[in-house]
Amino acid sequence: MPDLSGLLAAAVTDPGLAQLPAQARAGGARIQGPAALRPLVAATLASPDEGGPVLAVTATDREAEELTAALTDLIGPDAVASLPSWETLPHERLSPRSDTVGRRLTIFHRLAHPETDGELRVVVSAVRSL
Repeated sequence: MPDLSGLLAAAVTDPGLAQLPAQARAGGARIQGPAALRPLVAATLASPDEGGPVLAVTATDREAEELTAALTDLIGPDAVASLPSWETLPHERLSPRSDTVGRRLTIFHRLAHPETDGELRVVVSAVRSL
């Protein structure tokens, strides 16, 4: 897997991207741009200097997978997690698969206890996974 952290370092020299964390903290960040900008925006907001983790919500599972892959290349595989979707609907009498439950619990544990399992900087989730 390629290391694109240098690309992120170059991108944050852009004034618009550089001021994004301050705008987000103030509650006024509104971003419009191509889909290719999403990983750079999420990685910029997830800078270790900015505090807690970022929740990046996508419309579909496929978009979540693509964003996770791009973020992994930008900030490293240990800093990114993809929250898997439940494979059942709320009104169904089926239980989700045990590996899905396990993966979700692992992510929540890492969020609650970053000192033991490593800090997550970005959690990517499709809207139906929430």
